[in-house]
Amino acid sequence: ETRRERRASMSSRLIVPIVNHLARQGHASEPLLRDAGLSLVEITNPGARVPHDRAMRFWELAVAATGDRLLGLHVALHVEPGVMDLIEYLARCSRTLGESLARTSAYFRLLHDRVEFQVELDGEHAILRNLVPRGLATTPAYVENALASAIVMARRMTRQPLPVDAVYFR
Repeated sequence: ETRRERRASMSSRLIVPIVNHLARQGHASEPLLRDAGLSLVEITNPGARVPHDRAMRFWELAVAATGDRLLGLHVALHVEPGVMDLIEYLARCSRTLGESLARTSAYFRLLHDRVEFQVELDGEHAILRNLVPRGLATTPAYVENALASAIVMARRMTRQPLPVDAVYFR
């Protein structure tokens, strides 16, 4: 079975922040999860993986239910410490932000088996890339959330503002 033939999957840890955000905003996530072919029990099971297409459907349903076109950014602003499990632990145990980003990049497959998180250092700047392979459909909210979460978590770990010079989307 080749990587291209395999059905893309992601850690349920990437879904938990949306569920938590919806709850804080007074929205029930269970009907949306059900409509996406997921369940609350499934995504809260430690180590669980969910099909990528179902997770993207959940993002779409959550955006529609809330009417919040910036949902990905709003979820990222309130992501709880520890929610990314082992990846976050490795990042927090790093001596520097550069080391933290390198570890996140190296082990990102634990979070998503087809999407890559790359870090390129350019002097005092870091270029973060969330590389989604062609043919793998994503929602804007998911992609925005992925990059914004990395920045929010880096700011929390360093307790520095870490300005963002630019953000580009395909």
